[in-house]
Amino acid sequence: MHRLLHTTLILCTCLLLGSGLYAQPGKETHQSRLLKELRAIAERPPYLTSDTRSTPSAPGTMVSPALQLQLQKELARRKSKPALTARPGGQCEDTSFVKLIGLKNAVVYVQTLTTTADDGVLVGLLMWDSTKNLPQPSWIQYGVLARLDPRGEIEWVKQFDDLSNTPQNLMYINGVFELTNGDIVCSASWNTDGSSSVYNTLIYRLDRNGNERWRNTFKSNVGIFNSPSGTFTFDLEGVTEGLNGDLIIAGTTRSNLSSGKMETIARLNNAGKLVWDANYLNYGTDGSYRFGAEGISAMVQNGEVILIGISHGTNNPVTSGAINISRLRYSDGTTINNRFFRPIYPDKNLEFYKGFSFWKNQWQRLNNGHYVFSGVLYADLSGLSTVGDHFGVVEFDAQFNLVDAYSIGSTLKSNYYNSKIDFSSSGKGLFTILEYIGSYVGNVYFGSIENKQILKERKAYIEGGMPGNNGFAIFKDKSYAYVQTNFQLDAATNATSYFEFRKMHDSDT
Repeated sequence: MHRLLHTTLILCTCLLLGSGLYAQPGKETHQSRLLKELRAIAERPPYLTSDTRSTPSAPGTMVSPALQLQLQKELARRKSKPALTARPGGQCEDTSFVKLIGLKNAVVYVQTLTTTADDGVLVGLLMWDSTKNLPQPSWIQYGVLARLDPRGEIEWVKQFDDLSNTPQNLMYINGVFELTNGDIVCSASWNTDGSSSVYNTLIYRLDRNGNERWRNTFKSNVGIFNSPSGTFTFDLEGVTEGLNGDLIIAGTTRSNLSSGKMETIARLNNAGKLVWDANYLNYGTDGSYRFGAEGISAMVQNGEVILIGISHGTNNPVTSGAINISRLRYSDGTTINNRFFRPIYPDKNLEFYKGFSFWKNQWQRLNNGHYVFSGVLYADLSGLSTVGDHFGVVEFDAQFNLVDAYSIGSTLKSNYYNSKIDFSSSGKGLFTILEYIGSYVGNVYFGSIENKQILKERKAYIEGGMPGNNGFAIFKDKSYAYVQTNFQLDAATNATSYFEFRKMHDSDT
């Protein structure tokens, strides 16, 4: 492990949207017209279809024997050394430490993670056996869910796979969520056709120990003017509990032919079967080009469904994206009303850069009843020579009225795909920025924030490949862990990849 170094980088908070941010619940705005134009799509019969014939069976003979042995043998009883081995990176002089959790003869990518109510860490992974006798070992991939304790020790591992005898099986866990009773909902993208980039969506409900309660497979049949039915994949981004055991799921449906992303929300019954779904687009009926929409989260409040998403604006004319908060009828998902919040600046290019980007956004309910929307801004994505803003934070009260908005910025030139910000229900936020130095070398900056005050800054020099899809776990004592894929070569174990568990405290010296 490389000793954590405290950075001298001064991270600043400044107004992101300020007085320019506004809500228009009743006026016929440009963006509300867009949603009304497409209401017919949202309220027609379901496009998210379920096909149990395509649902993979329980894990079995398709699993690589070597990986099966590594991941499952004696793991639950902890009577032998788990194959996902935690290798201490060396204890630091303070209370922080780093562990590298790796696989022999395999490749593993972190895809998603979440912190449980009892301070567990659920990590969704993509994995393949690098020793398989295939033209490309990555043609057979497995979804893996691991639960860690607050010190990065492995508590259990569940491996998902399908039994279809196909030359390719591409599967990765891309969403993990904990329900109030401790059950786990996780989603995976799954494809057995190497010539297609369209994925089925698998949704699993597990108990707190990873045992399966039910599973279902979904495929989107929606189509728009330049992306016909059959070209869309649904990615799950949020889950909430509904009435009578229902689940409300929210996410983004994307096409493999264009940027035609749309917000998707659906209601599942207590067995995971589809009741209804609705799709909201940021596309004009005349075919004009826009950046699409993205579903972030959902809630059930006062017998209604609340959908939180982003309408991503357009480039002609330059229009910033808007956070949308939509009330829907619980019975069928039809729209009651929409509210939009977006930055307004005289300089339209600046306004655009102040908007939230794709796939990097989070909605979090706070303990005081407020809500925080946070994410990575287009300014971070654009690769500007002098990046002013990396992250945006917008706070709403319990009635979804604007309370505050600000950004977190620096003079660093960051790598967008590693930028990440998360908030916990306590109101504490964590963020990270990668400063790329060279191949397998970079400085990783970390910061913690609360009440718009930077509490802690630090910098770590890391030698290892660091792709995105990283994340934070925030624990009850306000300590936290950073989890990141880390590629390294290790002759002693023949391992080519790890994921890193980096534990940190604001009190570290």
